[in-house]
Amino acid sequence: MQPELDKLEINRIKLINSVAFFSTATCLVIGILTIFEGLLVQSVFIFTAGVLFAVTFIFSYYHKHPQGRSYLVSVGSLLIIGLAVNAYRNQLYTDTENILFAFMALSILIFSGPSQHYRYWVLFGIIIYLKFLKAQYSSQVLDLSFYILIQNTTVLAILLYSFLVYFYRAFTSSVKALDESEKTLYNLIDNVSLFVALFNPDGTYKVVNRHYEKALNLKKEQIQGKRAQEVFPQDIANWQSDVVKEAVRTGESIKTKKSFLLPNDSSFVGFGRANPIKNANGDVIAVAGYINDISELENIRQKLEEVNQSKDRVFSIVTHDIRSPLNTFEGILNSTRYQIITSENFAEFIEKLKSEFTPIKETIDDLFRWAKANMEDIEANIIEFDSDKIIKEMIEGSSSLANQKEIKVEIKGECLKLKMDPDHFKIALRNLIQNAIKFSNIGATVTINQYQDTKNLFVTVEDEGIGISSEQIDAIKSGTACNPTTGQQGN
Repeated sequence: MQPELDKLEINRIKLINSVAFFSTATCLVIGILTIFEGLLVQSVFIFTAGVLFAVTFIFSYYHKHPQGRSYLVSVGSLLIIGLAVNAYRNQLYTDTENILFAFMALSILIFSGPSQHYRYWVLFGIIIYLKFLKAQYSSQVLDLSFYILIQNTTVLAILLYSFLVYFYRAFTSSVKALDESEKTLYNLIDNVSLFVALFNPDGTYKVVNRHYEKALNLKKEQIQGKRAQEVFPQDIANWQSDVVKEAVRTGESIKTKKSFLLPNDSSFVGFGRANPIKNANGDVIAVAGYINDISELENIRQKLEEVNQSKDRVFSIVTHDIRSPLNTFEGILNSTRYQIITSENFAEFIEKLKSEFTPIKETIDDLFRWAKANMEDIEANIIEFDSDKIIKEMIEGSSSLANQKEIKVEIKGECLKLKMDPDHFKIALRNLIQNAIKFSNIGATVTINQYQDTKNLFVTVEDEGIGISSEQIDAIKSGTACNPTTGQQGN
């Protein structure tokens, strides 16, 4: 795996590849021209130079960038030196050596550290040597005009060097500042709790943040440049593509929301927006999109709904279960309205009233404990106990209601060892017994059955009443609170 390159190095590589391309193309064009000029030796030399320049791309392909830039400058310089010497020998006293100024400039731009400076001045020294060599081949007298030429060439080299060093430093500083700004921006984008992406108008990803990496288990480089269909499941990909297309088509901001399963098997509820980015002509050149993961909020909303449903169910049950014992209590008080209470039977009456009030109090206490447990999400107190004891206790607590209707409550089956919260068992059983009595005719029998199979223990309450509708059964199974209904005696 190749190390990540900084912006400056990327720009150097682009410059090297551009120079290699144009050098190869130039050699091809000049080589063809020299053929027409009848300079066959030169044309062969130039075509060979083009091939040598093209070799630079091999270094780039294998990511050997330092070797590639050294190769380009060295080969280019040697080719220019060879062309210049060949021209001198053929009495063509052109200024071919001045092309080395281009490679001097290239040395400053593509190298860093001391090498960019010493390469520059080494190449300049070669230019000066070639000018003396050209003067020797042309039998030129080394007079004042020749030394003025050398002087002017030196001044040009110094001015070019000063400009290139200044330009290189300014360019390096700008690239580094831009790189730091981009890193800061990407850090901000990566650290927001949103999926952020920049789309090209054709729907391909231009930029994505780290949330895409985490969700897809892919690197940014593996996502950017691809369409959603290439990295996401079909349903998610179609959703994103449709939103981007709509933003491009309308040129307006588009809001969206969708629930789905991510490739890493995590559930996701996305709420987001796609905002088109336009140029000066109003054409959409990109689409900036963000998606906020509102899965947690959605879960909280669902829990709140469940709590509200539980609250309604609790109040419905509490209202229903308190009504029956209070009606019984009211009946006891009414039965004494026309009786004369003497000092002899007062104590007996108070004792009877107390015996009737105690089950009502226990019923209310149990219901409120259960209601509190449901509304505060308190864990159940799981213990092991005998079913008979609580069954008999619940029958005793409902005896007054049963006696009013002359209903017989009997137990069948052997005692079971139950392991659960006894308060929950009491509430459920009391509710079943009192409902059985409530909806039974006068003189009927309510039977409490205890039995077990290979896996489960069963406690059932069976009555001879009117039964329950299928709609009410469905409501109970779904956890929906049912409205209380009156029993056989209107209670």
